[in-house]
Amino acid sequence: MHKLYIISIRLLMFCILGLVYHNLFSQSVKDMSINIKTYSDIANRKITLTWDSDTNTYNYFIYKKNTKDSLFGNYIARLAKEQNFWTDTLLDNIETEYKIEKDAGRYSAFAYIISGTNIPEKDYYGTCLVLVDEKIYPEIATELETFVSEVRADGWQVIVKKAPRSEEFDKDKVEATKKIILNTKSEDKNLASLVLIGRIAVPYSGNFAVDGHEDHYGAWPSDLYYADLDGKWTDTLTSKYKVIPRTMNLPNDGKFDQNYINSDVELQMGRIDLYNMPYFKDSEVELIKRYLAKISDFKNGKVHIRNRGGVIDNFGPDYTEGFAATGWANFASLLGSDSVFKLKDRYVLQTQDYLWYYGCGPGSYASAHEALYTSEMASVPHLAAFNLIFGSYHGDWDSENSLLRSVLGALPYGYASCWAGRPHWFFHNMAYGYTLGYCTKLTQNVYPSNYTAVSSFARRMNHIALLGDPTLRMSYFERPSNVITQVFDDSINVKWDYQNNEEVHFNIYRTNDINTKFIKINTSPIIGNSFTDKMPLLGANIYEVRAIRNEKTQAGSYYNISLGRFSDISTFPIEYGKKLIIAPNPFIDDITIIPIDKDTVKSIIIYDINGLKLGEHNNINLSKNYSFKISDITNISLSAGAYFIKIKTTSEEKVYKLIKL
Repeated sequence: MHKLYIISIRLLMFCILGLVYHNLFSQSVKDMSINIKTYSDIANRKITLTWDSDTNTYNYFIYKKNTKDSLFGNYIARLAKEQNFWTDTLLDNIETEYKIEKDAGRYSAFAYIISGTNIPEKDYYGTCLVLVDEKIYPEIATELETFVSEVRADGWQVIVKKAPRSEEFDKDKVEATKKIILNTKSEDKNLASLVLIGRIAVPYSGNFAVDGHEDHYGAWPSDLYYADLDGKWTDTLTSKYKVIPRTMNLPNDGKFDQNYINSDVELQMGRIDLYNMPYFKDSEVELIKRYLAKISDFKNGKVHIRNRGGVIDNFGPDYTEGFAATGWANFASLLGSDSVFKLKDRYVLQTQDYLWYYGCGPGSYASAHEALYTSEMASVPHLAAFNLIFGSYHGDWDSENSLLRSVLGALPYGYASCWAGRPHWFFHNMAYGYTLGYCTKLTQNVYPSNYTAVSSFARRMNHIALLGDPTLRMSYFERPSNVITQVFDDSINVKWDYQNNEEVHFNIYRTNDINTKFIKINTSPIIGNSFTDKMPLLGANIYEVRAIRNEKTQAGSYYNISLGRFSDISTFPIEYGKKLIIAPNPFIDDITIIPIDKDTVKSIIIYDINGLKLGEHNNINLSKNYSFKISDITNISLSAGAYFIKIKTTSEEKVYKLIKL
């Protein structure tokens, strides 16, 4: 262990792609980032972005776009080196994304931030496919049920499927898993996210060593193969060096050739995999259960972590790629530069909580020198939620006692991790309710010409991966409880409990099938703890109640939204399926006939109040709800008043009174 560790450090120091030299201009990696602080003037609709001055700077450049746009385009302002601020209009209900570039000659620095006030809540993300290791599926059934319910309650439709377990590389199981994903996409065009739980087959690709070590050349784990639905992946290359069998790449061995993706990744993706972690005393299954339990607490607002970031940088400015700039720049954009700190040592994380942590240093598969160790993740408290780690070897996370995967097994926190530095990652969107998966996909897809950073190395490479739940957001709070319904003749009343109504309003969503999209039915936020649905669905009604509250961000505000709480199924009308129902009645023109269970509507005849036949429709033969326009049967538009309808079914023939409005 110690020998490997010493060798790792030496190899890193001498083999890190020849990019080592002392930077005479930058005093710290913090200078290789732009650490933003903002001031919002809500009354005058102004926002001012400020940053620390850098005497090495020649100019600053400001870029701007709507978050929905993909490209920044040309800069909108060029600032002299003495100017360390920029003031712009603060827009309401519109997300504006800024890029700030610092030109210091020998190095450049960048920052990204989103601004906007009262940005609407993000309450629907699409469909999430949860693939579960078929062997452990029964063992985690209870925890999985909770996980799926909470992903659904966070604005996703959820599909759960089993996938083959593969403890060693198995090209056939990789392809079987990819086929499940592609088939799901063909079934559901809204598929947007993919969660792998358990030891699902790991794809490999490439003939390179992203960390610069000859003994680490070859194919690396490439989960984004699963997230790339239409890319071209070939299998013809032979590894450049003789390496361990796991990363050796040979023609037709199922390990792909590509170092870089050749088409954009379509799915937000993350992996929850705690196989082969002997430093932990708990089993793989127990570690997965533990992970699902701790993120459940976080999503339900039971965990309160201070909004601050910590950085430990054991490489420094001698490495021109400025690895830790990923931490400094992202955390300042998310939390404000005053809430980002240089940590004196890694032991701080055992006693003090940090929402975000960046740590880098010479490494091994299970360590980043003086920043993070798998052995400590297994034995002492870890109080960082989102972990960005960088160093040699552990970017290859499919290894025994993997450092990146060990974060998921830590307690009490450790919700996600990634290998951040090659390339630099972009998390600034999470300040406004975007998911970890969104930021992962952004990082995997962006070109250096658009989202620039201090180094463009390793952009769009196949190793970029998220370990953890990709549906996670940065901020959650308490969800409603005890949702109950009461069915009346013409409506359904929904009630719920909430501890602190002063801070929140509510949205109500409805569907007739828990597996389909919930649709918001309130036109404005609800104050109080009840809502009356005056136009329920005929048949099954399932309601979801979600709390919303306006939260301040670094550069404005947005409406954060809690997980939803679901009601039981309410049937409307109460007699649905028990007797024939005509709805609505009174009517305007459209009506629906709902036969009793296992009955069939054969024909209908419309009469006026004097018994004159106005029209009829025969040979219907429908056993489900039959919806139609009265005017289509009578061929005239009826005036307001009373009418009769004779309905013949397989079990009866009966006349009912109708009222036309």
